[in-house]
Amino acid sequence: MKCLIGILLLININVFSQYVPIDKQKHLTAGIIIGGTTSIIPITNIHPFWKAIITSSTAGVVKESYDLYSKKGVFDKKDIYFTALGGALSGATVYLIYKSKKRKLKFGKSK
Repeated sequence: MKCLIGILLLININVFSQYVPIDKQKHLTAGIIIGGTTSIIPITNIHPFWKAIITSSTAGVVKESYDLYSKKGVFDKKDIYFTALGGALSGATVYLIYKSKKRKLKFGKSK
């Protein structure tokens, strides 16, 4: 998992550094870390991909709400989108790695 996060961070830095503002890069990176981490934790019966999107989107909304109410920034919907995109990328990557290694994912009904 550490290797996967490292690869995704390197791709994030190299590809997007010239085209995407630093703030959006930070939100994408946070989404990758949050989504990747929560998608491998077998706590709920939610599919890992959706778990990554839900948690990263929630983190983005909480961060933007904090910025709005603390007067340290503005509520920017694009920041939420980039955080959710990072969660979707890491959730899909984790799911595909588990699927390719034929490991059993713990989601759905447990017996």
